[in-house]
Amino acid sequence: MSQSTNGVETAWRRRQTIKRGVTRKVKLTKGNFITEYPVPTPVHSAIEAKYAMTSTTEFSWVYLIQWFFQALTSPCSHMRYSAATVDPDDFTEADGWSLRPKLYNRQTEMLIAVTSYNEDKTLYARTLHGVMLNIRDICKTKQSKYWRRAAEEGMPGWQRIVVALIVDGLEPMDKSVLDILATVGVYQDGVMKKQVDGKDTVAHIFEVSSFSVG
Repeated sequence: MSQSTNGVETAWRRRQTIKRGVTRKVKLTKGNFITEYPVPTPVHSAIEAKYAMTSTTEFSWVYLIQWFFQALTSPCSHMRYSAATVDPDDFTEADGWSLRPKLYNRQTEMLIAVTSYNEDKTLYARTLHGVMLNIRDICKTKQSKYWRRAAEEGMPGWQRIVVALIVDGLEPMDKSVLDILATVGVYQDGVMKKQVDGKDTVAHIFEVSSFSVG
């Protein structure tokens, strides 16, 4: 590990211990830690007005560590965090687990999975930029009858596309990548829980809407 990388790692670990000054009481959902946090103002301000002012928290980005999964507030204004303490097979509605596609009756037509291990922030940013450009082209295309009709029916393409960012473990991850994820509103320092009600967390699930014009 280089001195620069080590410095980033140390700074990140230090930020996780900072006391924020406000203690939140979170009611567990059937013993599960699932809650929402406001996204930074610049992230919310980048949302097109007609989507920013409606009355549900919708999604299009999902960020997970270790294994994949995908309150009425305004859409895109809040990041949803779940500290999963079960294996994927046990991640069920009956046990109190949920994901935004199900909550808002979204039908996913396209899932884009981006896997990573310890890639640096430059490679990661290039990858995300490429994904964003492709989604933009899909949403703006006039060539596809399906995507054009969906938009005309009030279900724009970005609401039917899920991007899953899958990281194979937090320890080997380049922590500077988390700064990139925070920039798009899909990660925040200090919210991850190592344990919930005596059970170890096996996956950290972040969900947020991200829609911007370009």
